[in-house]
Amino acid sequence: LFMVIDSGIFLNEPSVRTGMLKLGVSFENLYKVANADEGTPLPSCDEAYPGEEYKCFFIQYALNFTIGPNLWLQSQYDIWSIPNILDVFCLSPS
Repeated sequence: LFMVIDSGIFLNEPSVRTGMLKLGVSFENLYKVANADEGTPLPSCDEAYPGEEYKCFFIQYALNFTIGPNLWLQSQYDIWSIPNILDVFCLSPS
């Protein structure tokens, strides 16, 4: 099995201004609202994070539970994640 990672990659990283894990809180709330009793597509990841299964939607937690080599076509940070996850505003809006 060979994985090609070509869609958005979201990291549970803290805001550089507040230290808050903004996206983590959002994913946790989404997981609760969705009433995801069945867990994520990675049961072994769910078992590693009991009560925090939402973390398995983030690549830094899920990657250890994937099988096979990975080809990364997506950057770790992009124009959306820098201001929205990290709270870094180094570009002026166009």
